[in-house]
Order: sequence, then C-alpha cells, then structure tokens
Amino acid sequence: MVSAFEDPTHVRQYFVQSWSYFSQPFYWRADYGYRGDWQPERVVLKLRRNEFRGKSKQDIWREVERSRNVVVEMTATLRCVKPIREPQRELQVPPRIEVSLV
Repeated sequence: MVSAFEDPTHVRQYFVQSWSYFSQPFYWRADYGYRGDWQPERVVLKLRRNEFRGKSKQDIWREVERSRNVVVEMTATLRCVKPIREPQRELQVPPRIEVSLV
C-alpha cells in the first residue's frame, strides 16, 4: 500500500475493512451523513504467486496484514440493503475474504 500513500493522484487508500463503511451498521460510533447501505459480501485479494509459494494460509494472511504493496488487486462485491439498517454494532456482518495467487 506504500504506492497509495506516495502517489499524489491517489485520494483514498482502501483496505480489506474499508468496504464495511458503506454499510449503515458501521456508523454506530459517529454519523457522517452517509445514508446508503451496502453489505460487503466478498473481498478477493490477488497476490503474486511466486512471492507466496509454499507458505501457509496463516503466513500469507499475516503478510497481507503487516506488509505494504503485497496485494496486486482487490475486488469487493457489495449487496444493496433496503430498507437501510440501523447504525448498530450488533448488525455488522464481516465480508468473506478470499486470497487468490496469480
């Protein structure tokens, strides 16, 4: 993710949990005026196969969480929720996270 911070044309950096902020339940702490409600269903992270060959899923995930510029591509699938849910922490549903080696 270093590139996201270095490149002046990048206005936002996205992380695995960033997609959850498109859902109303994540606004239990503060109201930022966002009124949409999208449930993140799935987030797929693509990584370079040659950098992770032979590593366990646990080791790969640890590397994704602590290192920069590891994820080559991230694709998120969100589902529209109507009517919108209440901003309650108990209603938060984490997306399914998948790692794909390319």
